Parts: sequence; structure tokens; C-alpha cells
Amino acid sequence: MGKIIALILVLTLAGFSHGQHDLSESEVDLSLVIGVVKNKDTQEPIEGVKVNWEGNTTESVLTDNDGVYKIKLPWNVVKLIFHRADLTRLEVDPSKIVHGELNVEMYEGVGNSITASRWAQNVDEIPASIVIIDRAEIEEQGYLTVQEILENVTGMYTVDNRSPAGVTIGIRGFWTSINKNVMIQVNGVNMISGSQNEFKLQKINIPVEAIDKIEIVRGPMAVMYGTGAFFGVVNIITNNQQSGANGTIAFGAGTQATNRMFGRYTVKIEDFEMSLNMSYNKRNGFNEQWNSMISDSMYQADQLINNGSQTAYSYKDKSINADRYSRIHHGVNFHAKYKGVYTNVNYARSDVGFSFSVPGPGERNGYFTNGGVAQIGYIRPMNDWWTLEVKADYSRYTENPEYRYFDASEYVTAEIHSSSLRGEINSRIILLKSHKKEKFDLDLIVGGYMNRNLENFQTYSIPTYGITNYYAGLPKDENLDHFALYAQNNLKIKLEKITIQGVLGGRIAFENDYNLVESLNEGLSTPATYNKNTIKASGIYFLPRAAFICQFNQNKKDWHHFARLMYGRAINHSTLAENLGQLGTSTVMNNTVIEAKEDQLLRTYEVGYSIVNQIYGAKFNMNFFRNDVNFLVNNSLVLDSVVASNEDVVTNGAELLIKGRFRTFLGMSLITFRASLSASLQVTSDENSSLIDHSVAFSPQFLSTVKVAAYWKKFSLGLNVNYVSAMKSLYRSVDPVTNVTTLKVGESYDPYFRCSINLRCRNFLRLDPSHKGFYVNCRIANLFNKQYQYPTFASNSWADKGMNGRGRQIVVSLGYKF
Repeated sequence: MGKIIALILVLTLAGFSHGQHDLSESEVDLSLVIGVVKNKDTQEPIEGVKVNWEGNTTESVLTDNDGVYKIKLPWNVVKLIFHRADLTRLEVDPSKIVHGELNVEMYEGVGNSITASRWAQNVDEIPASIVIIDRAEIEEQGYLTVQEILENVTGMYTVDNRSPAGVTIGIRGFWTSINKNVMIQVNGVNMISGSQNEFKLQKINIPVEAIDKIEIVRGPMAVMYGTGAFFGVVNIITNNQQSGANGTIAFGAGTQATNRMFGRYTVKIEDFEMSLNMSYNKRNGFNEQWNSMISDSMYQADQLINNGSQTAYSYKDKSINADRYSRIHHGVNFHAKYKGVYTNVNYARSDVGFSFSVPGPGERNGYFTNGGVAQIGYIRPMNDWWTLEVKADYSRYTENPEYRYFDASEYVTAEIHSSSLRGEINSRIILLKSHKKEKFDLDLIVGGYMNRNLENFQTYSIPTYGITNYYAGLPKDENLDHFALYAQNNLKIKLEKITIQGVLGGRIAFENDYNLVESLNEGLSTPATYNKNTIKASGIYFLPRAAFICQFNQNKKDWHHFARLMYGRAINHSTLAENLGQLGTSTVMNNTVIEAKEDQLLRTYEVGYSIVNQIYGAKFNMNFFRNDVNFLVNNSLVLDSVVASNEDVVTNGAELLIKGRFRTFLGMSLITFRASLSASLQVTSDENSSLIDHSVAFSPQFLSTVKVAAYWKKFSLGLNVNYVSAMKSLYRSVDPVTNVTTLKVGESYDPYFRCSINLRCRNFLRLDPSHKGFYVNCRIANLFNKQYQYPTFASNSWADKGMNGRGRQIVVSLGYKF
């Protein structure tokens, strides 16, 4: 009764006073409460926060562009609730209302993740090792590309050998020459493409300004996603719209003739939501010389072999022209949803300069890609316990690499075509739900998947070697099919001070047998050769997954402890290109049945422990893991399709993450600091290797990243330092007796670190009171212009000193949010 009387008195006083926002006489009501919701770190108003009260599911309001809300409360309110998906839920006792006004601060929370299990779960309760990079971190650090974001995640690193494969991703000690083992999604849409089943970043082209958050799962997610999710999953989310209509226009320029343009517009009104992102990015190569990658001994050996004649290495002492490694990216990303019907479209076009096999002349080698994915789907709760999702998508990509060797006469043209039609059914069934007496939750997730590869082929013309109209791939009237069924249940038992969660699931997957053809000189007067063979698929696989999670508190409700035990298996089917390498008109008879190359199989074991305090934004996380791969494949990327197969690769590792926030005053001004330290120790060995140390190429043993950000008024300053330990090269070796070419692990390359800073001023000079205003951003990547090298790879063996990493880059961006 005392609480009720106090609430009535508070609401009565509200009628004779007002807060910082004036109210007309008609708006004044005894039950009216107004206030402002601000970001606890930046002190900026937050729009789109849902405000209601405990027990109410129908009446609520959203904060406007200035973070202001107005809500009428009934007399018996117990708690006011403030909620937005990317923020930590806030519950406030109504006794905090003073004179009809309640201003609150909310902090960014890890929120929910949909990537690990396809349905929204609290990130700390997910049976996987997951990292979320939110919009706040992207802005405070000023990342310029998705590559920069990924290489600052615990246990992850990237490699850029400036080869046709583009930027590749390493994770937990594993790396492969083609980015086919870390699945990349955009808004949950699988971006797989090509004969290598790869996930090329240049085929996606998502600008960082469009990213609301990135969910990164380290470890196999094969039960949920199948082949491609071998080492992990990266889900880039661009469709987290807030209320009303919002937009951004931004322009950037900087060193290396950098030009960036970006536009975004989002709408969310009742049952309709839409987001559209468009971007253009261009950057020239860095100021480099060939001798930073070519040693004197390599140059002298080449001159000796060629008797001093004009070769690619004659450029050794010259500068590399700025256009040679230039990159141009265009991208369009679209999402729309009305009630349960939704669509996702991603289109990308790129022109990337690269090297291949030899440095080549001064002319540029260009790799042109064009294509994308269009998806349509429907998701609907059928009743209180069953939700159904059905979706289908169509992808199509064309690639046109242009290769120049020593001079204009050695010119190679190529075309690579791939298209696929995919369908998927997902269903979530709530078998048990907690009530006052029953403390059990039991969910079942089941689904089916089909991928039909409609076309998958490549054509080449290499006049120097007498190769004209070479075609290799699927016959034009045939398909390659992949099917899968999966299920996973999640049991949660809630006790007084402890919550126990168990996860058990599995996936059954198989591919059909398919034909591959090779033809040469077809359609020309020169006699044609033709070879057609059948690839016999490897059969049906069952992939299990199991996890046990224990959550408990230590008498303090703000501190939460999580302990995890996890086990999983994954498979990567041999790709069409890998099986194509087994064929050849001179070595394999026509109309022959050939066993598919061995599939890659992975077993993983992991134990983790986390301590989380959302009030202070504090988190301590430690993971220990073991990955065991029976067949790790690296393609040389050169025309003879040399493949290195590490037959039993084992990684033992540990990951550490510590982060938190604190606030202090500078005079009368509040400064907020956010900081994190991550480190990963991982030892990878090839148990069947002839090397004494059983080492594996491109596998650093230690990775570390420090990130610090400070917020003061409308300014933020971000700093990050990234360290990668030594890695070994992978080069081509020819046996002088058998003349067989293989890939061999070579010498070790020095460790390196990069330091970057970012200064941002946000939300100034509004052109309209309802807009957020301008922002300006200055990012200096590789602040000290540290020269570092990625190890030499087989496709660029001429760079015996290693391929240069990115030099210093300064980019200034100006944008307007409305």
C-alpha cells in the first residue's frame, strides 16, 4: 500500500511540473511520464528504444530521434522496461520518477545472436565460441574494410598474396589458399560461389558503413550450415533498422588515391521494414618497389637462366606503378520485409589488380567479378509453440581474370561462370516452456537444405601454349546437387542459483554423382579433343554436435558465470575444381568413373569459461580447444592444379579475451573509456609431415589485439594494435627424378604488428532538428608505416622476400545522418 500511495503522489506532482521538454496544457496528465534515453558511453540520445511496463505486451512507445519518450502509466506499475535489440535491457523502479520525468542511460550489450543456432539466443548462452562486433566499435575504430574487422578478432587473421584468390581468412591456426572454409553470410544468406565453393570478399563488397553488427562463430558450424562452415561462420548484418525513416550519406578520400562514396536509407513502420545500401570504393596500390619483394639472389638466378634477356625480374629495381594493385568495388545491398514475407539482395562488382606465377610486365593484371544473390523467404509463428521458415535464393557470378606474363604476347583470357539455386526449410518447435512450477525449456530445431549447382565451368585461351577454347567443368545441360537434413535440441533446466543447458544435434549430408568434361579447340578448324568422366560422390555423412553449458551467479546478480563443454564434427566436400584436377586428356581415359577426392573432415573439442558484468561492460573469457583435420587441402592456384594435402593436421590452442569500460571526469566533462585485450596461442602441426617440427604453412602461433576507445562530448578516439607472429611459406617443388610438382613448407617469415588510430566527431551541425547531423572521421591505418610481408605462396613464388602487407593509409570521411 505504501508503494501505491508513493506512486500516486509522484504522478500527481507531474501535473504541476515539467522536464526539459515543454508540454502544452492538453498534454499534461497525472499518469504521463516523459524522459530522455541516452547512450551510457557516448551520452548521445538513442532512438528506437521500446518503453513499456512489466506485464504489458500491447501498449508501448518508442523514443524519437532525440531519444525522447512520452508514456502514460497505469497506477499499479511495478517496473518500467527499456529495450532495444542491440542494447542491454533496462528495468527501472517507478519510484525513480521525479516530477513526472525519468531520464535513463543504456549501454550497448552483446544482445542476441542468430548465427549459431539460426534462432535468436543470448550470446552468453550459445553453445559456440562467438564474437560480436557492433556498430559502436566499427565507428570508434574507423575500420575501412571487412578485412580489417576480421583481422582484429581473437584467433583470426587474414592473408593477401595479391593472387586471384583475393584476401583469405585464417582462423585458429588453419589457413587455406582459397577462402572456402570460413562461411560468409550477409543477413543470414550464404555467399558461397564458384567451382572452388569459395567465399571471396570481393564478391560481397559490403561497406563497413552499412554494417550494423558482425556475428563471428569460431569453430565448425556444420550441423547448422554444412559444407563451407568448416572453421567458422561470419554473418554480416545490415538490416537492423530502427523506428521511422533514417539515412546516411558519406564521402571519403585519402592516400593511395582513395575515393569512397556510401548511401543508406532505412524505413521501419509497423509491419514494414526496408534497408538499402549502396557503395563505391576505389584505392590505388601503395608506394612500393619490386626489390621489397624480390631478393638479389632470385634476380641473379633468373638472369643466369635467361642469359640476361628481358624477363619479369628486369623490373626489380623499379617502382611498382600505382594502378597495378588498384582495387575498385561497387556494391548494392537491399532488404525488405512485410509481416512474414522478406527478401534479401546483394550485388557486387569488383576490379582487383593481382599478380600470378610471375610478376609480369608493367601492365596490370585485372580480376573482374560481377554477380550476386537474391533471396525470398517467409517466416511465421504458426502458433505459440511452432515457428516455420521457408526460403529460396538464386546466385550467379561471372569472373574474368586477365593474365599478362613477360610481355604482351603472353596474354591469357579466362571466364569462370557459376550459378546455383538453393532451398531451405527451418522449423523451431517449443516442446517445453518454463512456468512457475516447471523449470524446463526444451526447443527442437529441424530443417532441410538443397543446393543445385546449375552451371559451373571455366574457359581459357592461352595462345603461347597452344591452348585455345579450353572448357572445363559441368556439362552445360547437367547439375551438381547437394542435400542435407539436420536437427538440434536445446534443453535448459533452471534451478535456484544455476541454469544447466544441454545441446545435442546432427546433420546428414550427401552429394550426387556428377559428370565433368574437358574440351580443347572445340568449334575451331584445329582438331578438337573431348573428355567426359563421372565423379563418384563420397557417400552419406553424419555430423554430430554436442554441448553442455552451466550458468551460475555468486550472490551478486550483476556477475554471471558461464562454463562450456563442446564437441562437433564438420565436413568440406571436395570441390568441382579439385576433382577436375584429376582429369586430363592425356592421363585419364574418356568415360571413366573416378572416385571424388577425399573430403576434409574435422573434429573439434572445446572448453570455455566466461565471467560477465553488463553494468561495467566487463567480460573475461578463456577458451581451450583442439581441432583435428584429417585432410587439409591447399591449391596452388596455378594452371597445373598442384594440391598440397596435409593428412593429419592438429591444432591445440587457447584464447583469452578481457574487456571493460570505465568513466571519469575531466573538469566538468565526462570521459568514457572502452578497452579490450585479446590473445590467442595456437600450435598447429602436420602429424604425417616429413619435417622435423611437423610445421604447417601460414599458421602463426600467437595472435594479439589491443583496442581502446575514449569518448568525450561529441568526440571519440580509437586505437588498435594488432600483432601476428611468424608464419612459414608454401612453395612449389619439382622432384628432379620423377618430375612431379608438389607444394612444400618453406622458411619462416618475421612476425609483424600494425597500429591504427581513428578520430571521430559526430552529430554536429544539424540541417534539420529531426536529423542527427554531420560526422567527420579520420582513420590512419598502419600508423608507423610498418613494412611487413605475408609469406610467399606457390602462385607468387617470385616474391621470395614475401608479399608486402598494406602500408600506411590515411582516409578522411564526411557524412550526414538524417
